[in-house]
Amino acid sequence: MRFLFLTIVLLVFSMLMFSQTPTKDEKPVTIKDRFFLGLHFNMQVNGAVTLTELTPSAGFRFYPWFAAGIKLPYEFYHEKVIAHTVNSHIFGIGAFTTFQIISDFSKVLPVKSNGGLFAQLEYENLNFENYILNASATNSSERAWNQTYFGGIGLNQKINKRSSVYILCLLAYSPSNKLIYQNPVIRFGFTF
Repeated sequence: MRFLFLTIVLLVFSMLMFSQTPTKDEKPVTIKDRFFLGLHFNMQVNGAVTLTELTPSAGFRFYPWFAAGIKLPYEFYHEKVIAHTVNSHIFGIGAFTTFQIISDFSKVLPVKSNGGLFAQLEYENLNFENYILNASATNSSERAWNQTYFGGIGLNQKINKRSSVYILCLLAYSPSNKLIYQNPVIRFGFTF
């Protein structure tokens, strides 16, 4: 149900993206300008569990309203309960797409801002110690992979022509119904 709702919302908002046309004053964008690097940070605290994430990314802007890329997530998992403390390193690979819904708020609203609104879809495949999501695991050194899909919206604020900071709110879904994350997932990051 969430996937259907998210798909409908993205299709409706995509109509807004096509209505944005560049002005005659804008210079053409070179291939070099279309590549970007990014870094985002996420920290979730839930009682005894703390999950800290730092993820570098690289992407390409195919159009001013559409970008895609890859990311290499690294997470530190810390769980402290009465009987024991668990520390674990989680790593993986992922892909993302970004759809710019509103590129500049000042063009559609009577405000002075060069911030915008975007939608993002992500896929992530994480490798972690099996006992994190499987309490019945007998071998604590055994590792497992888990796929997670994300969808959500974010706000970005341009710093200059190539750089921006953003905040992103995502909902996570895993086909195995085992999530490392708690919904919603809030991420802070920047691109340059």
